[in-house]
Amino acid sequence: MFHDRRFVRFQVSEDEFQLIRQNNNTIGWLKDISHHGLSYEYIAVEKQQVDLEDIGIFSDKNKGIFLPGLSCKVVYDINVDEESETYSVFNFRRRGLKYRALTKGQKDRLVHLINNVNDKSIETFGETKR
Repeated sequence: MFHDRRFVRFQVSEDEFQLIRQNNNTIGWLKDISHHGLSYEYIAVEKQQVDLEDIGIFSDKNKGIFLPGLSCKVVYDINVDEESETYSVFNFRRRGLKYRALTKGQKDRLVHLINNVNDKSIETFGETKR
């Protein structure tokens, strides 16, 4: 859990959740998530400058969770500097997103998803029990 941000972010176990960018079918790996945004890593095939994107989050390992149609604003998109053979062969990037308007159903599913990656349960969107 990251507390040094404006909103608490919950770190996601490696490869537990995947993310698909619906505008170009790129798949990435969710790294952390909060009530207001998330970050994910992906392999960049070509450089793309985007301000908005629609994503879906899914997991086949974690109770079949699927959260489609999240409209997001891109906050940052940076290279991942890792000194391993895997990272040197591919161009890994990390992108930070902020959710745009979420429906009540999306907020409820987001709470369910966060409860599955978090050891402290939350009851409603934006609240965390400590």
